[in-house]
Amino acid sequence: MNIRERLEAFWAGEKPDRIPYTIYQWEWKNFSNEPAWLPMLNNGLGITYHIPCVKQKTINVEYINLPYVDNGKQCIRKIMKTPVGEIYSIDFEGWCQKH
Repeated sequence: MNIRERLEAFWAGEKPDRIPYTIYQWEWKNFSNEPAWLPMLNNGLGITYHIPCVKQKTINVEYINLPYVDNGKQCIRKIMKTPVGEIYSIDFEGWCQKH
């Protein structure tokens, strides 16, 4: 079985010949030039692509990102301003810490 057949068997409730392993395309593209990927791909690693089925549209919303340093660590305050008010989140090292 190839990776596609393994995934199709899994989603059909059948048992593939082995566990289908995949990596998200946006993660793989960051390291795709490294030669270590070729043996993994040859051994059955699959690349998963996401295709959006909807498009989010926000009307009258202003997005503001305010970077700052807190205790020597890089943070971002992400603000969404709307006609009726604003909300924000605090990100630290790429992870949302506060809503």
